[in-house]
Amino acid sequence: MEIEYTDASSLETIATDACARIDADAYKINFLLAYELPTQSLIRNALLDVQEKAQQWAADECPENLYFNHGQYKVGGVENIINELKEKPSSNRALYSLIDQKTIMDSGDSPIPSFMIFQSILDNGTLYCNVYLRALEVSKFLRINLEEIRLNIEKISQSTLTFSKVRLVILACRAHHVPNFNSLEKPNLDLMSQYQILKMMKEDRTEFVRNIQQMAEVQTVLSSESIKHIKELIEGEWQETNKPRLISILDSIETKIDELIHLRKQHSHDERVNQLSSQVSDKLRELATEFSE
Repeated sequence: MEIEYTDASSLETIATDACARIDADAYKINFLLAYELPTQSLIRNALLDVQEKAQQWAADECPENLYFNHGQYKVGGVENIINELKEKPSSNRALYSLIDQKTIMDSGDSPIPSFMIFQSILDNGTLYCNVYLRALEVSKFLRINLEEIRLNIEKISQSTLTFSKVRLVILACRAHHVPNFNSLEKPNLDLMSQYQILKMMKEDRTEFVRNIQQMAEVQTVLSSESIKHIKELIEGEWQETNKPRLISILDSIETKIDELIHLRKQHSHDERVNQLSSQVSDKLRELATEFSE
């Protein structure tokens, strides 16, 4: 079957179309996106709302606020594509692969890239870019992936290679639509020491509550460490009447997070995972409300 490319002027069209094709809280297997875009229009129309995040994901060194990034796996990848296309535009090796088989087999339940392969071919003034993802979240993470792809294409265009249009194909083995999805960024509380958390609790309760609400977003990676820090602070420092209530909620959150971590080692997509994840989010929102009162 020959791929039919949909005309688009910017990546915004792709992001909007993809989100509309999958209902909230639903998924599709072998999800295919195929678009043709004018090179200069694609390059000029960055997805500004996620540009900084895409740059963090593409950086050679992983920023502190991410569990991992793509750049650490693909150092020199775009340069390889440029060099291959200069020497042989039809090369089948103008690509980068983010992870190898050993990384996959040794990963256990540790986070690894879903963005697997980026490959390009230059043919008759058209740059073909094929992307394969083992999993894709369309409401939020696709925008970051698209902007990262745009950065790749911009870098290729800045070389001596010339092309007037881009044909972009994205294939995701499983694409899902998860409202309020957290794009694998560490919650701010997980980046803070216990002293920093205490200082925020005392001096800026509104910001503290906002950070708890951030943790309540749908997370694919979770840790109970910051919850343990908060519970220790409540047990030692808190003098208000809702202290028992807070400790009870924190105990419940810690237990549920640890259960979820264990369950995710056995199942990637399972109704029990979804239910437990929702329970964790609900309890975190309950905690935020309790601190607000």
